[in-house]
Amino acid sequence: MPLSIKNPALTNEVNIFGTLNLLEASLKAGVKRFVYVFSCAVYGAASELLINESAPPRPISPYASSKLVAEEYCKAFYKNYGFKTVRPRYFNVYGALRLLRFSSPFASPISYFYRVIKLGFNQS
Repeated sequence: MPLSIKNPALTNEVNIFGTLNLLEASLKAGVKRFVYVFSCAVYGAASELLINESAPPRPISPYASSKLVAEEYCKAFYKNYGFKTVRPRYFNVYGALRLLRFSSPFASPISYFYRVIKLGFNQS
């Protein structure tokens, strides 16, 4: 079971209040631009094969909901304080540790391809 389902309050604390604290501190410190890494999880279960950023958000988990609220805080800081934010939405992020976790329900397609190439494909 994903952590955000087990502990939605912790998810909110980290994603919403953590982002708000960083926005406030960055604004106070005179940071020129804030980069908030968004998540494709806000789109929920895909109804189409390809999703782009114009698709409406349909979060289905506390994690996805908290990421969407945090993005709205970024927008509010721009509108109210002129504080510039950049909010990229990443799909299928991977790295060294992600390659080894192909059994996770959140494993990326890259992990699967790595497994097939490195370990061989067995259809048994």
